[in-house]
Amino acid sequence: MNRTSRWLPALMLLWISALAPCQVQENNRISQISDGEISGNTYHSRQLGFSYEFPAGWVVGKATVPEHKFEWKDVPAEKNVPKGRRCARNLLFVTEHPEGMRTDGFVPMASLLVVDPNCIPRVTFPNSVGDREAVERVVNSIEAHLDTPPLKNRTPPRVRPVEYAGRVILQISQSMSVSVHDTSTTTNENLEISITAMQAQEYWVIWLFVTANDSEMSKLKATKIFFDDSHPPATITNKQ
Repeated sequence: MNRTSRWLPALMLLWISALAPCQVQENNRISQISDGEISGNTYHSRQLGFSYEFPAGWVVGKATVPEHKFEWKDVPAEKNVPKGRRCARNLLFVTEHPEGMRTDGFVPMASLLVVDPNCIPRVTFPNSVGDREAVERVVNSIEAHLDTPPLKNRTPPRVRPVEYAGRVILQISQSMSVSVHDTSTTTNENLEISITAMQAQEYWVIWLFVTANDSEMSKLKATKIFFDDSHPPATITNKQ
C-alpha cells in the first residue's frame, strides 16, 4: 500500500467531521432563536424585534391538558426537508387560570410560536396585502401544519391580511369543536380560534388565541404587539 492510500481514510474522516457541525446547524436553525424575556405581563424577543403584552394576571406555563394541545407539527410531510430538522418551537404559553385547575368550561389560552419557513419549500411570506397567491399559500401551510386536539368539525378560515408599520400581518379566524375532558365527563366544546402571523427576520412568528366565546376572544384580540424598530413605538391590536 502506498503512502497516499494509507492517509486517505484518515483524510476522509477529517472531512466528514468538519462537515458534521455545519449540517447540524443547518438542520436546527430554530434552535438559534433565544427564549426571550418576560417582565410582568410582557414578553420581549430582542432577537426577533418585538414585544407582546398578554392579559394581566394570566399564568405563564406550558400546555398540559389535552384541550390546550394546539401545536405546530414538528415533522413536516415534505420529502426534501432533512430528517431531524426542528421546524418550530413555543416561545410563550399563557392561560387565564393555572393548567389543570377545575373550571366550568374551557380555559382561554394564548400561544406564541416561531417557525422556520425553510421547512415549507416554495412558500414565501407575502410582501404586500395584495399578493393573494402568497397569502393563500401561507394560510394553507399554517392550517396544514397546525396540530390540534381531536376535532369534531372546523369552519373554513376567514383571512384578513393587513399592513402595519411596514409589515404584512395575516389574521386568520375560524371556529372548531373539540372534545373537552372533565374529571368524570367528556363534552364537545365549541371554540373560537384566532391566528396572527408575521415575518420576523428569517422566521415566521405566529400568535394562537383559543377561547370558548366571542367575549373572551375580544379580550385577547385587544392585546398588543410592539415593534422595536418603530419610532415612536408602533402597536398593532389583534382585532379582526
